[in-house]
Order: sequence, then structure tokens, then C-alpha cells
Amino acid sequence: MSLTGVVFGAMGAGLGVVTYLALSSHFPSSVIAAWSSGTGGAGIIGSLVYAGLTEPHFANLSPKNACLTMLVVPALFAITYWFLMVVPDTVYEAKLLKPKTWLISESNMVTSTGSTEEIHSQINSEVDWSTESTVPVQLELTSTTEGRPGQRQLSFSEKLFLIVPMLKYMIPLVIVYIAEYAINQGLTELIYFDCSHGFHLSRGSQYRWYQVLYQAAFLGVADPPNTTVLYEGLLGGSAYSNTFYTIHQEVAPDVKEYSLSVATMADAVGIVIAAFLAMPLHNFICNQQKEINSGNVPETPTISRQSEWTFILPAVLVLYSIVKEIKIGEPFTYKYQTEFLNYTAETLNGEIYPYYAYAYLSSIIPILLFTDILLYKPIMYIEIFTQLIYRFTLVFTKNLLSQQIGQSMYAIATAADVAFSSYIYGKFEKDDYKKLTSWTRAGRMFGKAGGYFTAQLLILTHIGTYKTLNQIAFFFPCVALVFCFFMPRIRWKNLVARISSNESEEPRESQSSLPTSFSEYVLYKLRNMKSDFIKTYSNNFIRKWSFWWAMATCMSLQVALYTQTLFGEVQIGDDSPLNGFADAAYTFTSAVFIILTNRLPINWDKWGETALTNSIYLMYFCYVFYRSFYQVMITIAQWNIAKKMTTDSFGLVFGVNSFIALILQSILVITVTDKRGLGMGVRDSFLLYAAIHAFIALIFFISVIFSIIIYYRNKNKVVGKGI
Repeated sequence: MSLTGVVFGAMGAGLGVVTYLALSSHFPSSVIAAWSSGTGGAGIIGSLVYAGLTEPHFANLSPKNACLTMLVVPALFAITYWFLMVVPDTVYEAKLLKPKTWLISESNMVTSTGSTEEIHSQINSEVDWSTESTVPVQLELTSTTEGRPGQRQLSFSEKLFLIVPMLKYMIPLVIVYIAEYAINQGLTELIYFDCSHGFHLSRGSQYRWYQVLYQAAFLGVADPPNTTVLYEGLLGGSAYSNTFYTIHQEVAPDVKEYSLSVATMADAVGIVIAAFLAMPLHNFICNQQKEINSGNVPETPTISRQSEWTFILPAVLVLYSIVKEIKIGEPFTYKYQTEFLNYTAETLNGEIYPYYAYAYLSSIIPILLFTDILLYKPIMYIEIFTQLIYRFTLVFTKNLLSQQIGQSMYAIATAADVAFSSYIYGKFEKDDYKKLTSWTRAGRMFGKAGGYFTAQLLILTHIGTYKTLNQIAFFFPCVALVFCFFMPRIRWKNLVARISSNESEEPRESQSSLPTSFSEYVLYKLRNMKSDFIKTYSNNFIRKWSFWWAMATCMSLQVALYTQTLFGEVQIGDDSPLNGFADAAYTFTSAVFIILTNRLPINWDKWGETALTNSIYLMYFCYVFYRSFYQVMITIAQWNIAKKMTTDSFGLVFGVNSFIALILQSILVITVTDKRGLGMGVRDSFLLYAAIHAFIALIFFISVIFSIIIYYRNKNKVVGKGI
């Protein structure tokens, strides 16, 4: 029952914030500063009164009675609104005793103003909803029969369109609230002040008085905007106050009410995300403290499945895989670069896109060498930061060099993706490889499908432009960075324990040679890199799947790199291309089939080659089928290789496979599309790619025939011996 009260209390608080911020649009901007000071004052007074009511040294009330006492606050709230506040003439007033006035009639609404015309005229271009950039709005709105100004009415599409320019205010607020409430909800409960020689406070009292101190810091900055942020309370107060103050100053008057109210979603989204992040963070810190207090932290710890967050960590991994692959602008990158950045197809294909292949090839070498040594997470950070740089060059720069740098950064991000897969295999045991590979790979596909589908809807409904898509896409790597930060790091001691258990089954070196420090672990990995490589690739099963990985990845990268150019050649003058639906179709189909492969009990040791041949044969019939089957088969290849490996050099093996694929792709780029090579047109290039796919399919078809012949020969020999 108490949880129900919390839910209704939160709903009431949320509705109150939305209502009063919308109401502030009818007052001068100084009201925002005064209102935020009021929230700060309410925080400190509320926390102080509650602490005093429940403190044994003062009122000594139970929490229940203290909450009942605080019910006087909503009553004062209503009295202040209905009897003390002076309502401006621009606000429609409903009469409490006249139900007909509770809903605003059409006669009291304005359906068209200067900003309305601006919305429709700028529907296909970037709009900055500030008073400086919009056309003069109609400040004197149409009067009603009662002499009061009518209310501005927005259509549903206009409301959606107005959210886009609000993102520049909302995204920073989301990030601040994620950080602030992850601390409040996941860390604050762990604080324990030693007051035995001071105020003699209980643990519950300590927490309540801490909230008083925190709210005091919030109040200190909630009054004047643009105050320097010094610590957590100041950070939250400054971000909150300055965001809404800036919106009030910059947004056009007749859409200000809606803009202020919709911006309040930012703190709610940040708090919800922080709540989900706080749970694993809190549990992780508690578990670490238990180990330290118990003194049972072994020098070489054993791998325990119970300590691996059997539910929470896989969920975080899946969410991370979804968020990091939401690349809304990707289906229309070519259209954006040609229409907004004014590059020709020849420049893109011959001078910009080739840098992706070259940078990918050069960056994969250090990544495959250091992914395992650095224990995966640093490389995952590199992926996110280079993704951010790529998005930055698309949105904020236009010159040729910056676009080449952007493609290079995108290539590094793509190459660094092997760290995420390697992290999974380094964190879990082999029994979990198949399901975790399927879940995270399906998560990637669902993330891409959602992003592509959203992009297509934004373009078809004209809510945003190609530039809008890239501006939104800049936000998701920031969220992925937060997820990555809270993922537990892989300890080198755990990997040493795994090495030790493997050596007990298949001795290679004595136990005394195992590393006892991280520096020794680095030297150990470097010394054994060659032997791990030879040992892994001496397995015929791994060689087969690695060969498919390299061949298929090479062609998939090449097709993905130039497909938009192919689409663009037949979409000249098309204002509503369907690239997003095509990409969403293949990613969604991929996700469904990947989940099915996890559920179906297929013996891939026996039927693997047949599936490879069929998938490659289907690849070049249709773009959707091609990309879908590639994602399904790369998932199967990945977990099969990891399952058969007897070493923990996952980054090395996956990196080598990608490296071979990139060598082949670079050869294709240089000889086929690069202006320094054949410089073939995109249509002729795809004919060549189809021929190469046919050749790869022929190789696996011959392999299947050879396997069938051997199978029947062995079967006949067994039958002959039986006779």
C-alpha cells in the first residue's frame, strides 16, 4: 500500500511540475529563477521538517505520522494557487463550480499565428525556435467573447516537430540527472557517518540529515541562473534552473507553454534510467565490501557463476547492445552528405568513403593485439568516443578533411566493436556463449531496426530533416557511454584462474609460471600470443568458420558501404526515400532469426557448412535477405568459434578474422571503386560483388559435396564390415 502512495505522490508531483512550468510561460523570465528558488526552498524546508519530526531528540514521530502531518502542504498549495496568485490575462481560467469551463472551447483557441506559418514553411529545413530566428510572432492573440486572449493550439505533427529543437536543452539535463540520481539512489544509502562521538545519530537519522545538507546545496544555486557548478547538489540545481530559464528566454512566445512543459520529460527520463543503473551499481559495491570485510579475497580467485549477476548483467549487456546500435542517421547518410554538405557522388566514393576501409584496416591491428591485454573495457570506450567524433564531424563540420577524419573515426569504432563480443566471452562461461551471443546480437539488430524505422518516420512525416537525424544520433553514444561505465570490469586474476583451470586439463606450463600481477599478466599474454594463435587456428572447425567470417564480412562491409550510393543514383529528386524501411526490415528480420537460432537445437558441427552455403546463395538475391542472413550467420560463427577455443584470446581471434576481411575489402576498394584504381561505377561494382559471392558459394558448395561423399563412403564401409 505504501508503494501505491509513492506512485500517486510521484504522479502528483510530476503533473504539478509540468503545469507550473507551462504556467510560467505567461510570466516574465525572472519567475523561472523565483520558481526554481521555491523548489530549492521546498526541498530544504521539507527535508528539515521531516528530519525534525522523526528525530528522537525532537518530535520523535514515526515516518507514517510524519507523512500524515505533512498533508498540510498540499492544502497550503491549493490556497496559494486559488486565492493568492494573480493570474495574467493570457491564462484561460476555469471556474471550479462551472464544469463547462473545465475544457477550453474552440472559441478560446488560436489555431494560427506567425510561428504556425513558420512551422509549416520550415518543415523541411532546420528551425531554431528562438525569438531571433523566427519570424515576428503574433503577440496580441485573438480575443475571445469574454475579452481574454485565446489559447495557442498546436496540431499533433507540430507538437512532434517542436520536440526536435528542444533536444539541445533536454539531452544535457538527462545526462545530469542520470549522474545525480545514480549517486542518490545507488550510493547515498552506503554512506555511514561516524557520529558516535558527536550528535549520536542513528543510521536512519544520518540519512535524513544528509538530505537536508544536499537540499541546502541545491537551494544555493537554484536562485540565480548561470552560477558556477561546484558539487552534486549545485550541479543538479544549476542544470535545472538554467535549462528552463534559457528555454523561457529563447523560445517563441506562442509555443513557449508547450516547450516548457515537454522539457520536463528530460529529468523524468534521466531519473528512470538512473534508477535502473543504481540497482546493479549498489549491489556491486555491496558485494565488493562484503568480500573485503570477510577477508576472503583470494590472490587468484575462482570463477563463480553466482557472482556474475546472473540476471542484471545480461540485461545491461542487452540494453547496451541496443543503445549503441541506434544509429538514426545511417540510412540517409548519403542523402545528408549530398544535399546538406553538398558533396558529389564522385567525391564521396573516391575521396571520402575509401578512408573508412583504410582506417579500419590500420586500426584493427593494434586493437586485435591489445583488446585481451587491456581487458576489453578500454577498447569499448574507444569505440564510443570515436563514434561521438564521427557524429560530431557530420553535424558540425563540412570541409573535406573533417569528413575524411569522420570516416576514419567511424572505422576505428567499427574495428573496436570486437571488444564487446570479447568482453562477453571473458565475463561468462562457455555454457552461456550461445544465448548471450544471440541476445546481444539480436539486441544490436533491434536497436538498428528501431533507429532506422524512427528515421524513416521522421522523414516521411517531415517532422525532421536529414540533419535532424544526425543531431539525434549524436545523443545515443552518450547514453551508451553511461551503460559502459557501469559494466563491471573483468579482473585479470579471474582470467588467470581460467587459464589455470584450462592448464589443469591440458598442461602447457607449470603453475609457478602463471602471472601474479597485472604487469606479469601483460607479459604473459604477449609471450603466449603466438602459441594461442597457432593453437586456436590448428582446429579445423575454427578455421572453417573463420574463413566464412572473413569472406562474408568482407563482402558485407563492401555492400553496406556503397549501397546508399546505389540507392542514391535512382533517388535523385526523391524527397521521401524509403532507405530507412529497407534497413529496418533487414535488421528486424535478422533479430527474429537470431533469436530462433538460439531456440532451435541445431547441431552446427554437423550442418554448419550446409547452412553457410544456403545463406551465401540467398545473400545476393535481395538486399534485405542478404543483410539478414549475414547477421544470423555471423552470430552462429561467433559463438561456434568461441565455444571451440581453448584459450581466452577472444580479441585476438576475432580481430584476426576481421583483419583478413579488411585486407580483402581494402583490395576491393583500391582495385574497384577508388579513383586511383579502376574507378568503376556503383552498378558495375555490384555486378562484380555478385560474381564474388557466387565464387564463395561455389567453394562451400564443393565443400558440402565433398563432406557428403565422405559420409556415404564411411557409411558403406561400416555396412560392409557388418556383413
